[in-house]
Amino acid sequence: ADRVIQSGAFLRFQTMQLGYSFKGGILQKLGGTRLRCFVGGSNLFVISGFDDLDPENIDIPTTFTGGVNLTY
Repeated sequence: ADRVIQSGAFLRFQTMQLGYSFKGGILQKLGGTRLRCFVGGSNLFVISGFDDLDPENIDIPTTFTGGVNLTY
């Protein structure tokens, strides 16, 4: 009988968040002291040797978030 062996190795990019903080300048004219903008994502992608399968068999959707924090 023939058997198929596949590698069980995989790489999951689970969570990422990028942000930038602005200080001073125009914020002071608006009455603020700090502004932070950010974007993020969860369950972004999986790299594996499995054919069209998630090795952990987890059915979690990819989500994206974003936001702004303003400090007065």
